[in-house]
Amino acid sequence: MVIHCCFDLFGHKPGSYHFQGLATDFHFKCNRNIYSQSEILIDALKEANLYEVCGLGIYPDWVNPGFHYDSRGDKARWKRRGDKYDRWIY
Repeated sequence: MVIHCCFDLFGHKPGSYHFQGLATDFHFKCNRNIYSQSEILIDALKEANLYEVCGLGIYPDWVNPGFHYDSRGDKARWKRRGDKYDRWIY
């Protein structure tokens, strides 16, 4: 896992989970595509009982396609392609 950022006061909006120190952006160094990686990540979150209490975003257009994870306390899922955010149902 390669962490892009966690606590961040300058690259994210004030009030964001990064701004609060509750989020991480990251990607995995592996030979699987982003959607295959997401299945493994979701299985791990379910095993750790975190699946229903986290925000999870998928970013397939990053230079190294990756994820956003935050500990918001409830379930949220989204996908960003270009400048467009869509609900990601998983």
